[in-house]
Amino acid sequence: MGMRNSLTLTVVLMLLLVNGWFISIQKTEFYYIDIMIVLASLIVMPLLRTRMLFLYVVTAILGYGAFLTAYAFYHFDHFNVQVDYIRSHLLVTSFLLLFWIVVHYVKTIHEENVRLKEQLALLERQDKTTKVLTPHEFVYQANWVKSFVRRRSQAWFVQLKVASLNQRIQPNVQEYLEMIVLSSIRDKYDLVTATKNRIFFILNETDEEGVKIVLDRIEAKTREKFNFVHLPYEATYKPLRGEDDLSFIEEQPV
Repeated sequence: MGMRNSLTLTVVLMLLLVNGWFISIQKTEFYYIDIMIVLASLIVMPLLRTRMLFLYVVTAILGYGAFLTAYAFYHFDHFNVQVDYIRSHLLVTSFLLLFWIVVHYVKTIHEENVRLKEQLALLERQDKTTKVLTPHEFVYQANWVKSFVRRRSQAWFVQLKVASLNQRIQPNVQEYLEMIVLSSIRDKYDLVTATKNRIFFILNETDEEGVKIVLDRIEAKTREKFNFVHLPYEATYKPLRGEDDLSFIEEQPV
């Protein structure tokens, strides 16, 4: 947040507090309606999406103005009373606009932070804990592998589906399996990534016998690490072809 933006937000907040104070001390005929609109807006506006905020503000301002105008015409109120209506409407209008500025600014900052975090996650190449590739980086590098496959190089796409276990141990089991797979493949040559309950890896420049050797290595390390009757995963594999679309991996929950 820049210095100029901070100063602007501070000024708006001060004006909002002063505006709210004026609403609280005025004793017009619609004092309680003004308070209800303000309180309702304080609750509702932070819950609305950014695109809906201004629509809410405009609807509230025009709706309240129409109500006061109809009320004044219906009761034939004299000029002094109508001035109170105008003052009441102006105070509510200014409060809603000032609060809209604050909420819109805060929501914009939050959305920007979320977007930057998502971009940072895409730029990160490895998982911070297990050091496997992120799904985005895996798919990116896999596209390069597929370009070589088109030139008659051979690669295999392997998937480990992690079994459903106790929720407390499931994340730990997957984490260890990711590290086991990573230690069982060729560093800087084969590719491995993981999503929720899934581990994907590509074995480059090998044949089906080579795939089985890697899977046997993973099985041996898994049995050494875990005391399970059955393996905590199910393995499937197939030749990787140039036309294979692996973008679905990026859509998997992490």
